[in-house]
Amino acid sequence: MEPNRNIYIPQHFDLREFVPPDVYTALGANAWVVMDPRIVWTLDQIRMLFGKPITVNNWHLGGKFRYRGFRPRDYTETAARYGQHYMGRAVDFDIKGMSAEEFRSSLKMNPNNLAYRHITACEEGTNWIHLDVRPVQSGQNGILFIRP
Repeated sequence: MEPNRNIYIPQHFDLREFVPPDVYTALGANAWVVMDPRIVWTLDQIRMLFGKPITVNNWHLGGKFRYRGFRPRDYTETAARYGQHYMGRAVDFDIKGMSAEEFRSSLKMNPNNLAYRHITACEEGTNWIHLDVRPVQSGQNGILFIRP
């Protein structure tokens, strides 16, 4: 199912992988509303494309990642106070058995792959993958590769 303005419930992810514990506690199953359905759909498609597990947040499994999806306004550990994570339009993640650079190479070589259709930006120079679905100016085509 292609995402639209409705909430998208992914096949391969648990809600807790996209939101931190306090948001999940406060909103429960309604926490999907903080995530843009395009980024959730995109991650589901990438999971199917590569057939490998993806780690966004893993706090619910005893892991250290809590803020790699949605970041609430009181999160202050990064300089990007108005970045796409705060709007539910970005995720940071790892693909098991694949380096971030290998993924970025795939993205650059196959930008028209259906799985990538909503991606508007990707960070370079990190050992994790950052993708987002930020709004772009009319006429801007392709994926913007940025440095953090």
